Formats: sequence, C-alpha cells, structure tokens
Amino acid sequence: MNKTEKQLRDELTQARALLSNTVDTLHEERRLAAATKNRVHGGYYMMSRAAEKNLRALQIANPAAALVFSVIREHMQIGTNAVAISNTALCKIIGRSRATVTRAIKHLSEHHYVDIVKIGTTNTYVVNEQVAFAGSAGQRKEIGR
Repeated sequence: MNKTEKQLRDELTQARALLSNTVDTLHEERRLAAATKNRVHGGYYMMSRAAEKNLRALQIANPAAALVFSVIREHMQIGTNAVAISNTALCKIIGRSRATVTRAIKHLSEHHYVDIVKIGTTNTYVVNEQVAFAGSAGQRKEIGR
C-alpha cells in the first residue's frame, strides 16, 4: 500500500466517523424534539367557564379589547397575574393605533377584566383572578365559577 492509498483510507475512516457522529447527533435531536413536542414553556393560565363565555362576548362587543386582553394573558407573570407593558408595545403587537389600544384598555378596566397600576411611564396590568389565573404545571388555584 502506497502513501496516497494510506492517506485516502485514513480520510475515509475520518469521514465515516464524522458521518456516524452526525447521524447519532441527529437521532438524539429527534428524540429530544419528540420528548418535548407538547411541552408548554412558561406555565399555564386557567379561566373559568363563565369567564370564557364573557370572553366570547368581549370578542364580539370590542374586538380590540379582546386582542389586548389576549396579549396581557399571554404575558402575565405566574403567581401575580401581572404584566408591565407599554401602550406602544401593545400597538406593535396587535397592529392597532394608540387611540384604539387606549380605548381597549379603558374598556377592560371598566369591565373589571384588569386593574391598572401606573409605574413611571409604563402601565402594569393585573388580570382579575376571577377571570384568569396564571400558574405553573401542576399548580391549581380555585377561580370563580
């Protein structure tokens, strides 16, 4: 066996080892993806059936308020039911004007979906626990019926 042949065999062995390692890595990534496929990151929030019914009414009566409330629920902190977010951020997220977002927040506050706590120039919205409650997996809390 000459030097070129030996070098080619060594390169082939290295390529096979690399391919084998890549296949093993791919199998491991697929296994992890399958294991975490239905895992929800960030916990859960719960709503009572009555609150769900009221939410449908909100979606009909004030669609912008329903969108804002959806964003607030999505981002509320576990255990506090609160989220600090600016009107500018809400405008960007839901694609509506500042005036529309302001009216939507006023509607949510007047109808007791949220309480508003002003911190500097940013509002903190605290979701009424009788409407929705943020919890982690396995955590339970009685909410209004």
